[in-house]
Amino acid sequence: MSRWPRVFEQMLTAYATAALARWMGRSPFFLRITERALHEWDHLPHRLRGHAVPPFESQTRDTKID
Repeated sequence: MSRWPRVFEQMLTAYATAALARWMGRSPFFLRITERALHEWDHLPHRLRGHAVPPFESQTRDTKID
């Protein structure tokens, strides 16, 4: 059996990537994790020096996620 054409594989990959990005962009859980990771990354130099870091306050509006 022959392989799929390369262009078909590229189109399928592009479609799947776009669908996954849309789904993750609507997910409050994913948005909260992303916000938390960015908060920790932004304050990493302060943590390494032993300085105080402000508490994480999420901007995602979903009461079901803590």
